[in-house]
Amino acid sequence: MKIISSLDFFFSPHKFYHTTEKSRIGCKQQLRSIPVGFFVGHQLSWKTKVSTNQHCRNKQLINCSMSTTVKELNDEQTIVRRCANYGPTIWKYEYIQSLNSNYVGEEYEMKAAKLKEEVKIMILEKMETSFQKFELIEKVKRLGVSYHFEKEIESCLDAIYNETNWSSEVVDLNETSLRFRLFRQHGYNVSPDVFDKFIDQNGNFKKHLSEDIVGLLSLYEASYLALEEESALDDARNFAAKHLKEKLKIIKNSNLAMLVNHALEVPLHWAMKRFEARWFIDAYSKQEDVNNTLLNFAKLDFNMVQAEHQEELKHASRWWENLGWDKKMPFLRDRLLECYLWTLADPQNEMRYYGRMCTRVNQLITSIDDIYDVYGTLDELDPFTNAFLRLNWKDLCGCYMKEATWFHEGHVPSLDEYLNHAWMSVGIPLVINHAYFLCASTFNNPITEEGLEAIKNYHEIIKWPSMVVRLVNDLATSKNELERGDVLKSVQLFMHETGASEEEAQEYIKGLIRETWRKINTARTMPDCPFEMKFVDIITNIARLAHYMYQYGDAHGHNIEGKNKDRVTLLLIDPIPISFD
Repeated sequence: MKIISSLDFFFSPHKFYHTTEKSRIGCKQQLRSIPVGFFVGHQLSWKTKVSTNQHCRNKQLINCSMSTTVKELNDEQTIVRRCANYGPTIWKYEYIQSLNSNYVGEEYEMKAAKLKEEVKIMILEKMETSFQKFELIEKVKRLGVSYHFEKEIESCLDAIYNETNWSSEVVDLNETSLRFRLFRQHGYNVSPDVFDKFIDQNGNFKKHLSEDIVGLLSLYEASYLALEEESALDDARNFAAKHLKEKLKIIKNSNLAMLVNHALEVPLHWAMKRFEARWFIDAYSKQEDVNNTLLNFAKLDFNMVQAEHQEELKHASRWWENLGWDKKMPFLRDRLLECYLWTLADPQNEMRYYGRMCTRVNQLITSIDDIYDVYGTLDELDPFTNAFLRLNWKDLCGCYMKEATWFHEGHVPSLDEYLNHAWMSVGIPLVINHAYFLCASTFNNPITEEGLEAIKNYHEIIKWPSMVVRLVNDLATSKNELERGDVLKSVQLFMHETGASEEEAQEYIKGLIRETWRKINTARTMPDCPFEMKFVDIITNIARLAHYMYQYGDAHGHNIEGKNKDRVTLLLIDPIPISFD
């Protein structure tokens, strides 16, 4: 547990820039060399100023950009620092502490237990066709309550898988696609060849399938379970997406149109599980064949888990308030609640303390990132980095220092050079590092030598989700970061290297995201993976969270025209109305 305990110093309300007492982490001498004014007591004069740093792109110069003029106390020297112009948090400490849910206590626990048992009976009861069972399992999963019925679902899938004869059974596109997707999600070996029956003599999907909206939607969702080198599923995605977009405006069934539009925005396999459950609860309630027992259980379970999330958020908020960095260092992003959102990689709060502890890690990473990206000079960052090398954060801070050096020296890296370290600088590997120990202690999974070695060497299932976060982040934030004077990101670097337009570069990066997801899918199937599937799911969910956080822009840094506030309200603030009549 050394990696976790090494951060205890930060998890207390003591300020790390104090050097009058001996530090438990041995950073005293290094931190003394950093000017006190680097952290506190600045006289701030906010204004726009053109930086002397320039990046070349397509033979044009990009001037970067926003800066802050800072006059150190007791020092005549004036330092020009960059300014990110992040606004104050919209989630005040007092408001977070006022959150209170009615969905706690024995009364609701008894109601949930009764509904849970009724849903369990539904899952286990015999149905006329296996497809009916698949549809029920799919609804249970999308409503966010499948974690209650893992053994029952596996039992059903085992039975159906052993009885399935893909070559002789006559099933339509919808059923084939749903079977393929659910089996792959649960680790069963299924070949893309199951779709061969829908291919014509020219190697294309049969034309009449373009009219099967439900089948196309199911095929589209299944295609995102592709492994590396499965180009046939790329063809399936392109075919389904093309015709779904064409048919979207003429679909008469409003509920089906809503499902299609939602899928085209973010496919199920990439969707944040908790928010997807919240969305689908509303969507399912509008369907004609809604099962009220299942719906009410999903609503009640969501509200009860939300109550737990509120308590964890309040706990983390108290830590951040006591630490006081937002007041001592006002240039930092005060984004405690947004940092908590990243912990919903454990959507049902099954990992005890994961939300509390990883929120702290996320906020610390965000703060340190701001020191490197926005505030520090190279002379200040050098001793600052040396101090953090003692905290087992050397890989992350080393990447931060490299990016700071690139900026200050005007270096433009190649896209490969950038990506080879940017998956680390996004901070996710360090979060996963902590999650490993928290997951092990929660689920009684032993910490193994193989697991520690995989953590140390950044196993594929760690690297590729981190890469997805980086690429999705770059698509959403690179313009803002350039405006404040940051190094070029993947979109701009591709433009610089190839002469591509911004739109072409964005499409290229989207292609990299799809390719990286195939690598994640492949890594999840590795027979020698040293991690338990619970932990692998949490890592994968972090990649899904990136699609949620950056879907409309930089939700980690900005409110994005109120969208961030609205979605957080649905997730963490307002319970879902329930009628048990």
